[in-house]
Amino acid sequence: LYHRGLTTGDTGQHGERNSSGYWLLPRVSPLPPWFFPVGKVIQVLILITWSNDRNESGYASGTTDWSVNNLTLQTGTSRFLVTISDIAGQTASAQLIVTYRPDLILSTVAGGGNLSPGDHGQARDAFLSAGSMVFDAAGNLFFTGANRIRKIDAQGILTTYGITGDLAVSSYRYDSLRVDSTGNVYASDTVFHRVRKFTANGDMQFIAGADTTPAQGGFSGDGGPATSAQLASPHGIAFDGAGNLYIADTNNHRIRKVDAVTSIITTLILSLEIDLRLPAMPVICWPMS
Repeated sequence: LYHRGLTTGDTGQHGERNSSGYWLLPRVSPLPPWFFPVGKVIQVLILITWSNDRNESGYASGTTDWSVNNLTLQTGTSRFLVTISDIAGQTASAQLIVTYRPDLILSTVAGGGNLSPGDHGQARDAFLSAGSMVFDAAGNLFFTGANRIRKIDAQGILTTYGITGDLAVSSYRYDSLRVDSTGNVYASDTVFHRVRKFTANGDMQFIAGADTTPAQGGFSGDGGPATSAQLASPHGIAFDGAGNLYIADTNNHRIRKVDAVTSIITTLILSLEIDLRLPAMPVICWPMS
């Protein structure tokens, strides 16, 4: 437990500590803040004690800024009573309820180390940046970062996934990742205006977006093969239960659909400009996911 800034002359108030002198315990309890009775002025603090629901008790270190260190928590709910006393004999107490769930304690899966890029080693030893993340059915974690797609397998080993295709990997800007029912990984590339597919062995295929050099975003191709169509900075992607792929074609202000059987691309939801001509269609702008 800790508290900062409780000083002589603070006036008992309901509320948080601020420039007016309000104060309370750290906000880790659902109970209201504890305070001296309204209007009481705190004199020189002389004692802060604590006790818990297991008949343990002790003293805090410090008064204005104080802490109670090395408290023991039991699994489930622990209750602490903190009492402060000032030189005038005034006291105030608060009950602090802490729920301790070891199964919910966060642990580091990847990152925090200094190895870059850290391939073929433990992901926890690597220095990483991470964006979109997705799991496959086998428990492998795929994520975007540093213009790459990275994979962490069930043993925690990090690899760079699928470095193939046009130009250097450093030019890619992967935004959204999805995994299909057979374990293939799909990624939207906002720089080359494409959606890519990476097979289980890491081979890369284009799923949507025309092959143009230099890469140019635009709109074309509805009713034809998705690989001949133009996209403009596609972001979010998703699958439905039939395996159809949906693309947030962000700079075209559209949601587009790639048919799972025919690979034909169509516009599912039109932009504002189209909507002005076809008022019955939905309106979207800059869809991201």
